Amino acid sequence: GIGTTTSPNPGGANQREAGILYLAKSNFITLNLTDTLANYSTVGNRTNAIELSKNPGNNGGIPSLLFLGQTNVINVDSIAVGRDKNNAGATYGWMGFNPAFPAPVAVFRGVAGGSSRVTWWAVGDGGAAASTSNGGYGTNDFTAGTIDVMVESMSLGRDCSASSSWVGPNRGVFVFNAGTVD
Repeated sequence: GIGTTTSPNPGGANQREAGILYLAKSNFITLNLTDTLANYSTVGNRTNAIELSKNPGNNGGIPSLLFLGQTNVINVDSIAVGRDKNNAGATYGWMGFNPAFPAPVAVFRGVAGGSSRVTWWAVGDGGAAASTSNGGYGTNDFTAGTIDVMVESMSLGRDCSASSSWVGPNRGVFVFNAGTVD
C-alpha cells in the first residue's frame, strides 16, 4: 500500500496517508494477496495487492505516486489506483514510468505469471467512504514506454455506493501509446 489506510496493518490505520515509491531500474515483483472478482468489484473496504491513495477517513493531502523502472514484470491479482476521498487538485493516485529511464517496459500478469490475468484493476474507484467533496481519482500513465497487460476486469472512474453523498464524477484515466492491453 502506498498512501493507503486499508492495507493489512495490525496496529490500526492512521489518516491522511500519502506516499511515493520509485522502483529500481529492473523489477520482478510477485504479490500473493488474492481474492475473487466478486469481492474486488464490491464497493467497500477491500484491500488490493497494489493500492495507491485510499484514505476512507480523511483525504491524503498530497498525491500518492508509483514510478516504475525501465524493465518491470509485475505479477499481482489486483491493482487499485486513486480510491476513496481523492480529487484532481491535491490528492490522487498515479502510476507510470520514471522519466529517468529511456524506453521503459512493463508486463502485468496475474500471480502465476505467464498467461495468467490480473483479476481486478481499478483506477479512480470511488468507494463507500467517499464524501460530499471527494471521490475516486486516479491515473495510470504509460505513455513514456511500452506495456503488456493481461487483465480479467478493469474499472475506470467507477461510481460510489448509493449510500455516499458524493455526486462525482469519479475519474479513472488509463493511457498508453505502445503495447497491448488484453
